[in-house]
Amino acid sequence: MRKILLLLILALLAFSGFAAATHFADHRYYVQGNIVDSFGMPGMFVRVDVVDISDPLVPASAGSAGFGGDYSVLIHLHNNNVGDQIRVTVGGQSAVIIAEFDPTDGDTERFSPRLPFTIAPGANLVPYVLIAPAIVIPLLLVVRRYVPMGRPRARAKHGLGAISGIGKAREKDLKALGIDSPNKLAEADAAMIAGNSSFSLREAKRVVRRAEALVEERNPPT
Repeated sequence: MRKILLLLILALLAFSGFAAATHFADHRYYVQGNIVDSFGMPGMFVRVDVVDISDPLVPASAGSAGFGGDYSVLIHLHNNNVGDQIRVTVGGQSAVIIAEFDPTDGDTERFSPRLPFTIAPGANLVPYVLIAPAIVIPLLLVVRRYVPMGRPRARAKHGLGAISGIGKAREKDLKALGIDSPNKLAEADAAMIAGNSSFSLREAKRVVRRAEALVEERNPPT
């Protein structure tokens, strides 16, 4: 337990030391640039690794691009690091730049020239994931609105069970009235059905109309 606490304390001290060291402009150097893929989409949240290959004592740094593909990664360089070679790695590609700044000016922020990268679309999935719903959903709505979807399949059932809204209980009610087929139902009086079964008048009219449509579909006029 003591070892774990000691490690946590050391880690906090190291972090606070790094933060304090980069508090001054002459301890900061920003590597900046832009990332796009081969289709021109911005490299959103693509990781950027920065390493001073001239001075192994300089801690490596990393960051990521924003929504527009722009990145700015802070690396801890001192005045004596002017002229160091800085390797920047993005999406499996690397480029080396020279840390150029005025070591006598300790107040002005220090930035690299903008370094562009073009990566493969496969290394830049975020924008495509974000725009996919904006393309697919309207397309589905258009297809549903304008492309005929075909007539619904006729129900496989026969007899009264082939009519929507008639389950086993309702079918039993109708058969008790002598209505045992779609043809008889199509010719039945809705008020009589409603007065002698569990159907309301509205429901009776509805199933009679459906029976008429089914009979007409099965026996179209010649």
